[in-house]
Amino acid sequence: MKRKFFVGATLLPAIIDITVTSLGQPPDYWTNTSLYKEGNPLVAVLLQNGFYSFLAGASIYLILLALLLWKLPRKISLWIGVFAYSAHIFGSSTWVWTMLDLANLSYINYWIVTTVYQGLIAIIFTFALISFFKEEPTK
Repeated sequence: MKRKFFVGATLLPAIIDITVTSLGQPPDYWTNTSLYKEGNPLVAVLLQNGFYSFLAGASIYLILLALLLWKLPRKISLWIGVFAYSAHIFGSSTWVWTMLDLANLSYINYWIVTTVYQGLIAIIFTFALISFFKEEPTK
């Protein structure tokens, strides 16, 4: 049960990252996929091949990540989880300005929004780590 919380807390920033990547695509992307907006070269390839390619790749990635976190030995799962959390908290944070702009809230300081967002996700992840370590000793 405690591993579920860890898996969920690790997947949360990944799901947010995938969501804001989708929402942050420029209007012209939807008629010409070569006009994608993405910094990760692996994700860029998926976006360039079309939105359904991106969704399929993202879905496969989330399923594989969840399975790895759930099935691998705890120590390896911990390493993968912390890496995925760190990568996606960074990736999703790079979209804050774009999301504020799309919502006509660009007058709000994006640094403050990013800091609060990262802080809230870090609190959730910290509780998940505490729960993870209470489960049993890491082998």
